[in-house]
Amino acid sequence: MEEDFALVFDELLTGKELDALALTQEGMLTVRIREPETNAFYDIDSMSSGEKGLLLTFFLMKRSTAHGGIILLDEPELHLNPAVSRKIVPFLREQVLEPLGIQAIICTHSPEITAHAFDDSESTLLYLRASTDITPILRTDKAEVYEAIERLGSEPSDIMFSQGSVYVEGEHDAELLTTGWPDRVGSYKITELGGQGEVEKQIKTLQAEEQKDKLDNPQCFIFDLDRRPTSLTDTPLVKVRQWNKHSLENYLLDPIVIYDVAKANNFKNVPTRGALRTKLQTIALNQLQGIIARDVYADAEPDNPGFRAGVASKVTYAEMGEELVARLVSIKEELADLEPSEWVEQFVSRCEAKDREQREDWRDNWQTHANGKLVLNETYKQLGPQISFLDFKRQIVSAMQTKNTQNWQEVDRVLASALQS
Repeated sequence: MEEDFALVFDELLTGKELDALALTQEGMLTVRIREPETNAFYDIDSMSSGEKGLLLTFFLMKRSTAHGGIILLDEPELHLNPAVSRKIVPFLREQVLEPLGIQAIICTHSPEITAHAFDDSESTLLYLRASTDITPILRTDKAEVYEAIERLGSEPSDIMFSQGSVYVEGEHDAELLTTGWPDRVGSYKITELGGQGEVEKQIKTLQAEEQKDKLDNPQCFIFDLDRRPTSLTDTPLVKVRQWNKHSLENYLLDPIVIYDVAKANNFKNVPTRGALRTKLQTIALNQLQGIIARDVYADAEPDNPGFRAGVASKVTYAEMGEELVARLVSIKEELADLEPSEWVEQFVSRCEAKDREQREDWRDNWQTHANGKLVLNETYKQLGPQISFLDFKRQIVSAMQTKNTQNWQEVDRVLASALQS
């Protein structure tokens, strides 16, 4: 038994070791566990139900299963954390199945266990769709789909064993959606992406595979608006959406809710409600000049020498170089007649004209146009925070849900349109 305990503690329930086995005067077995890191001692009864169940199941399988037998396991992941669940199948194979020539049939909902079985050449993965429908899942059947899913940062098991996948852009978008809209996204796997470029290629791949009937579950992509409307369109199983504001954080720019959250957490520098709204608006309007200057410079003469996406599509480095140097030569010729003071004068004139066109709209609609991530982050720092930035945003979203605010309803409508069957 000491050897069996050591196996489990060394490979599955790490950070623990068996200290002593003994019999009481009544003939009861006592088991004392030690945690070497803290030198804490406790009885096995103090372990979690998942840990005790894992130990007992392993002992039963190893000690009572006949050679060549069959083991049936139902949801072995119950009460175990994902890190332990990932190790269950390889541990069983090495310590029980192969030594005794045993076959195991495992029924599970665990993505960690199914992902291992999917990648393991000696395991067979079957999808029990209904009482009369059990289907083998083979990587070769849907190679293009699985490759696209993996490039997007998810696992094939995510699309096999969830209602579908939702892909978002923001760093904290997954946590915020799960916190504020659990009824909409609770049964979906949410994955955060880094941007649109490569993602759009994978969307087209998934839509092409959908046409071949190789995509089963809905895949939803929600991009930040970010002043870059997407040209992609929906198919029945691959939905593409953009927030109606710059990013998801823009919906959190609610002065009333932010004030309540800051006061409830004893932030150090909370102004009056009116002053807080002015602060948010000012931070947002301060972004306008930089945006206008970038836009005007992008359209200015001469052309800027930045690397353009089309160059990378050339076949050879020589072709790329020829296109790049041709643009540099053109710019050089244009620069020969450039008058710095005249260029600056025209640049300022264009910026001021564009500013006059946009400032009033920005003043009224700053919650939509500004980079909400930057506005919220700067406001958070100025308020003298007492909690983490992520907790701050989570509490804002929770308060929006409780109050059923207009912004909460807007996000809910976007999710509903994307995730409805």
